Amino acid sequence: MHDLALPSSGRVSGTADACLFGLSLCSGAGGLDLGLTIAMPGYRTVGHIERETYAAATLVARMEDAALDRAPVWDDVATFDGRPWRGAVDIVTAGYPCQPFSVAGKRRGADDPRHLWPHVARIIGEVEPPFVFLENVAHHLRLGFPEVASGLVGMGYRLAAGLFTAAEVGAPHKRERLFILAIREGDELADPTRLLWDSFEWRKPDGDAAPLADAESQRQREPADEADALAGSGQARDEPRDDGRDVADAAVRQLSQPGRRSETPEGSGRHGAGLADADGQRRVQAERGQSQDSGSDKRQPHVDDADGAGSQGRGDDIGEHAGQRPAWPPDGVDAALPRRQRHVPHSWCLVPREEKEASMEKGIIVGVDLAKHSFQLHGSSADGTVLFRKKLSRPQFHRFMSEQPRCSVVMEACGGAHFWARELGRLGHDARLISARYVKPFIKRQKNDAADAEAIVEAATRPTMRFVEVKSAEQQARAVVFRTREQLLKQRTELVNALRSHLYEFGYVAPQGIHNLPRIAKILDDKNTDIPSLARETCCDLLSQISEQTTRINALTKRMGELARTADTTRRLQTMPGIGPIGALAIETFAPPMETFGCGRNFAAWLGLVPRQNSTGGKQRLGRTSKMGQQDIRRLLIIGAMAVVRWTSQKGARPGTWLARMLATKPRMLVAVALANKMARGIWAMLTRNEDYRDPGQLMAA
Repeated sequence: MHDLALPSSGRVSGTADACLFGLSLCSGAGGLDLGLTIAMPGYRTVGHIERETYAAATLVARMEDAALDRAPVWDDVATFDGRPWRGAVDIVTAGYPCQPFSVAGKRRGADDPRHLWPHVARIIGEVEPPFVFLENVAHHLRLGFPEVASGLVGMGYRLAAGLFTAAEVGAPHKRERLFILAIREGDELADPTRLLWDSFEWRKPDGDAAPLADAESQRQREPADEADALAGSGQARDEPRDDGRDVADAAVRQLSQPGRRSETPEGSGRHGAGLADADGQRRVQAERGQSQDSGSDKRQPHVDDADGAGSQGRGDDIGEHAGQRPAWPPDGVDAALPRRQRHVPHSWCLVPREEKEASMEKGIIVGVDLAKHSFQLHGSSADGTVLFRKKLSRPQFHRFMSEQPRCSVVMEACGGAHFWARELGRLGHDARLISARYVKPFIKRQKNDAADAEAIVEAATRPTMRFVEVKSAEQQARAVVFRTREQLLKQRTELVNALRSHLYEFGYVAPQGIHNLPRIAKILDDKNTDIPSLARETCCDLLSQISEQTTRINALTKRMGELARTADTTRRLQTMPGIGPIGALAIETFAPPMETFGCGRNFAAWLGLVPRQNSTGGKQRLGRTSKMGQQDIRRLLIIGAMAVVRWTSQKGARPGTWLARMLATKPRMLVAVALANKMARGIWAMLTRNEDYRDPGQLMAA
């Protein structure tokens, strides 16, 4: 709100030392106070109320490094007595808790135990400051704002409200917030009130004065006024913003110019005894960079301070006029700020919005630790700087990501990850999945949701990291058919083994295999067996369940065969010996695009069909098959290869072929695994070149 800004000397044209004293309620880490201090160098916070230990410690730390003025900190807004502060402060600021109104919470409003607005309103009524400056979440306009607005109006305040985003001042996130400025009509202040209607002058670097236009002419839209506030209107969200001038413009429009009174020493009058005596007045003037004899109330064509004629502190580097907002921060901002503001942490300072938004599109990475109902987010910039940590529910996560600019979102390849990757892709984000195996080494110490989300970001920033391809909905639908058939096969095997074990208790040994089921049925149908009738009935029931499972399995197998015949990829894969409809469908469903792999050897390694390595010191040590890849495709390839080996052993291999040489010297199972490796490499060549299988034996014979 640059319309509310004062030059760094803390004086306005034609005024003496204009110093505003503020009382900060629900201070948090002091963001509102720091913003007012930077915007109005004549502003000084004389008291804080903050109950959170960490936030209060941060306030003290900011006082120690001179970012904020030293002031006492109270811990309970409910018991704070504001009556002694009446006449001693000019502004009461409050960032009262947003949980009762935020969409991230349960939105219980006044029923929430964290609803502190009644205590804030009580203190405002006891202090009766000329200005009230409040901050809360944007959804407060729709929940609880009429209560706040009517309360302020009932205390004699005129108010204006506006919605502003952190992105408008260069932050890498939206973070929309509601700001409320309330002004008591008719209150008299020596100097500070004039900044709301006097057009004051800034000095350009060449020394020419550039008068600010009246705030009324700078207004681009009408902000929410008192009537809108009482009605709970939310028009401010949908209308174009004017770079933070809404609240000040409304104040200019609503306030009539009050009477002016003569100057009084800081230690007396409305600022109250004890806040500043004569020595304190000189100290404040020195702190603001002013001479002790600058207390006269004379109209001046421009503003000077103790640094000499034409020196405007921060204003030296800013040229501001009607319709133009100065760039912030200007070059040499550290030297331009008053001494007590030079050590403000860099993350508290404003940066040019254009540069920050550009870097946000290119370098922001959001790690998401997924769960059914809880989502932990960790936002980081390209250089590893932590931007935010959030815990959101399922609806809040979708809504939050829909409001963010385009960025990279990384998740573990777990249940539901492919769905969220597709959803985030529709929202314009670059969604990527990473194997949980690759994330685990980046967890620093204890495992929790926040640590997992941070580890995901750390892993994703590695330049050599391997990501999981996002599956389409059609691929996942075929996976459902495949998994269901596998589950039914497993359940049928369990039933057959249970039936065999029950019969074994009565002396009947049945061999393994589903093809031996008729033999078991014959035993149960024989009335001459000594199996008790109760056990016979139970075993017959198991037999009927096995029959039902077989019917379902056959139906799904037929369905999978139809799917394999309709797709060109599965048809081409079935031209290779050892690959049938189920194996072809599994490859199309579970394997990523073959272009992902640089060669067929990489695809075979991805399937786990290569030896495990334990090499060191230049010595190659190979172990057993790694079995580290997609187990369904690997299992089906080995089964198909074993069928080829069995058929070749019975019919005889073509002399001189690789398979004939291997069968002559190696065990069949070893040959089958080696053949599965060759099949995997052949699959890669077929799919990357869009060719059918070519038998190497026939090519050699030709």
